[in-house]
Amino acid sequence: MLVVYGLIALALVSILYLFVSIGGILWPGGPQLQPEAARNLSIALVVVGLLLCGMIVGSVAQSISVLPPPEIGGGEGPEDTTDATRTAQATGAAASVVSTSDATEIARATLSEPNATRSAASIEPTLIQVIPTLTTEANATDGPTLPGSPVPIQPIATVTPEATSTPEPASPTPTSTPAALPLDPRALIDTVLRSVIEQANDAEVAAILSGDESAVDPLWSGQARDRVVENVRRVRSRFVEVTEVSWTPSGEGIRLLSSATTTATYTTSETWTFVGTINQRCPNGSQMIRRYVETYPSEQYLLQLQAGAYTVAEWQLGRPIIDESRTFCR
Repeated sequence: MLVVYGLIALALVSILYLFVSIGGILWPGGPQLQPEAARNLSIALVVVGLLLCGMIVGSVAQSISVLPPPEIGGGEGPEDTTDATRTAQATGAAASVVSTSDATEIARATLSEPNATRSAASIEPTLIQVIPTLTTEANATDGPTLPGSPVPIQPIATVTPEATSTPEPASPTPTSTPAALPLDPRALIDTVLRSVIEQANDAEVAAILSGDESAVDPLWSGQARDRVVENVRRVRSRFVEVTEVSWTPSGEGIRLLSSATTTATYTTSETWTFVGTINQRCPNGSQMIRRYVETYPSEQYLLQLQAGAYTVAEWQLGRPIIDESRTFCR
């Protein structure tokens, strides 16, 4: 469009120059120019004409320089050239993020498409340029990326799962079966006698509350079992129903009289509390409650170790001291 305007302007200037340069032609309906004025105006018109010619020539040269270069190997037209260019760009973009073998396969597929007009000779140099780029980018894992440069390919770190060992269940520690009683008296009292007395008394409490005489087994054996069963029956005979039984050590506690490899004789002092209902009525109609508190200062036991188990083989209850015996209503 700029070339057309320039040609029109040059044509008008040329016509005006012809009128002025002749000098003798009269202006229609106007005054005639003097020779010197006509000469100056003619020179000005020549300069303007030269400038217009330079503009026209520059515009034509610029238009020629932007035309696409002819394709090697020929083509069917501008539309085919554009398609081939786009295909080559897509091939280069794909090759920047794939491996060398993948880039070769893409190029071969591009050559086989109908719209691809480039020859193999024009595409192979592109692949040759892409392959070193991929090699360089694979090594560049750190550092900033310049604008317009391809994104570096980060190598995928292979995570090797750590072998987790399943903890083996701890094997239970076998309980050592005692073969003999401790020789030291203090060790015998603290590690054996105190524990046996506690377990034997708890079994007696369970038998008194439930009435199940077998609850004293197997901590009581022989003559001692007969005596403790007799005591269970005696306590329960005092009540209609036993509601509470408890015991605590008293006095000097455990005293060792004698001991051997499998037997030990010792005495204890204990205070027992028995609570239960009796066969009497309170003014409000409820059953009356009786509470006994008795101390046994000289109980004597014979402990026996047999087949790895401790049992009370003999027991002398002794005479109790009644600390309290009362009845009350709730």
